[in-house]
Amino acid sequence: MTGNLPDELLQEILETRLSVDYLTFAKWSPEGLITRRSEALELLLVSRRWQRIALPLMCETILLASQQDAKILASLLTRHKGIGARVKKLRLEGAYGQILRKILISLPNLLYLSVSLTVASKKMAGGLCAGLRHVNPEDGMTIPTTLVKSHPTGDPIARAETVLET
Repeated sequence: MTGNLPDELLQEILETRLSVDYLTFAKWSPEGLITRRSEALELLLVSRRWQRIALPLMCETILLASQQDAKILASLLTRHKGIGARVKKLRLEGAYGQILRKILISLPNLLYLSVSLTVASKKMAGGLCAGLRHVNPEDGMTIPTTLVKSHPTGDPIARAETVLET
């Protein structure tokens, strides 16, 4: 059915399904975004052509909702250097340790950053704090959450918020 459409037109059609505006991306529940991501992944299964066109569009908006997500993204960025340049929006549902520094360094064109600071230890926040020094998004947002366990000095959260504000 779409075999006769030029790639540019198919891209426009897929973009309407795959793109997420920043406020929706920043404010939706993680569960809603995960569901949307799962539905979008099904588009990659239609054909190799759809995969070739849709994958770069999907890379523009990334949600890291678990340590496993962070590991997969870091691996993908290491194996495919060009993907990091495609990422425009990143939402973090945690700090994920030093692997986050590697991820943030690999995202030179990051425009929007949304961070849910559910940080339970200084060790986990270190990668976030170090990585934030390597990005310069146009807009950043912290999502208020209930802390799992706050550090006695509040240091990890205070450091991350300070870096986000500058």
